Amino acid sequence: MTNARARFFVVLLGLGSFFVAGCGGPKPPPFAEKVEGTLTMGKMPLANVRVQFVPQDTSRGQLTVSSATTDEKGFFSLKRDDTGKPGAVIGKHKVVLIAGRPAGSGSRDDDAASRAVVAVPPLPPSYANVAFTPLQVEVSANQTDYPLRVDLDDLR
Repeated sequence: MTNARARFFVVLLGLGSFFVAGCGGPKPPPFAEKVEGTLTMGKMPLANVRVQFVPQDTSRGQLTVSSATTDEKGFFSLKRDDTGKPGAVIGKHKVVLIAGRPAGSGSRDDDAASRAVVAVPPLPPSYANVAFTPLQVEVSANQTDYPLRVDLDDLR
């Protein structure tokens, strides 16, 4: 084999490797970097509730869930469950809500902090199941605020 032929095959092999490496799989989905909102039931903010945005587009395989826990005013700011970075996948999501223990709710009945917590009606079980939750949102690149409302009719 001549030097020219050897160089040709080396260049061809290098170009082939370059193109194969570039086609290594699907591109990661686009993310919105700021996804936040307030969770309410009627006009009452819901505190200490885990909010999960579960992507519905599975054409790229399993997508990253983003979640947060609401503060005392019902505010949440989502972070990606895989990296902890702020945001959520752009696209349609089902929203799962999982109620937590109220702040200050200890095992002692005489705890002053637990008596000060306002009683919040329990969330309907359907909100905690991705297959049945009535909450759906579409995350977009140019929107940051996603207010969520638990329908009082679902409590009946």
